[in-house]
Amino acid sequence: MASPISLFLVMTVGCFVVNAAAVSEPFPSVVDRQTKQLFMAPPPSPLGYNYYLPYGMGMPSAGGFYPFRFASWPYPLVPTDVARVEVTARLPRETIIVNPAAAQCLSADVGTNGLSPCTKTSGARHGSITINLPVAVQTAVVGIVRSSNERITLRCSEMTAVNAFTKTGKIADKSVVRTETGVLQLVVSSTAVNAVMKCTW
Repeated sequence: MASPISLFLVMTVGCFVVNAAAVSEPFPSVVDRQTKQLFMAPPPSPLGYNYYLPYGMGMPSAGGFYPFRFASWPYPLVPTDVARVEVTARLPRETIIVNPAAAQCLSADVGTNGLSPCTKTSGARHGSITINLPVAVQTAVVGIVRSSNERITLRCSEMTAVNAFTKTGKIADKSVVRTETGVLQLVVSSTAVNAVMKCTW
């Protein structure tokens, strides 16, 4: 009968043989190491990203993922519509300017001529509003529309000779910060000539 030590030695040598046969390369190949570097990869937008990119799965861009990969990546790419991301911090801001002629957008003529030159709407996440009303008693309406649970915050830097309202009440002066959800509708009426209102959201 074989001693326990002999059996242990036979099993240990067998394990070494199996491991030596299974491991063809103890370290990653040069090609594999080259795929694990820091990349500067500009997507098709002014944005650029420095990040660790093991196998080139895809680059985030303003419109989602800009997909590419290296041949060594053994798995399929995630579909673009599933992996879509939205980069908003550096997207362009929308600019709304309302600058009617003296005969347009008069409050007394709304029933006859409407407010079409002085009505603006935006779905942008951020932007600025500039309203110049050259005569008294002109009216402008600006609507900001986002998703139903998204907060919209309006901050004004200038309010000269205007009365301004949103659905939650009057904006008494430029120190008032107004936050509403989903839709923000700003109604501005001039109280004297050369009325000005400037805000951002």
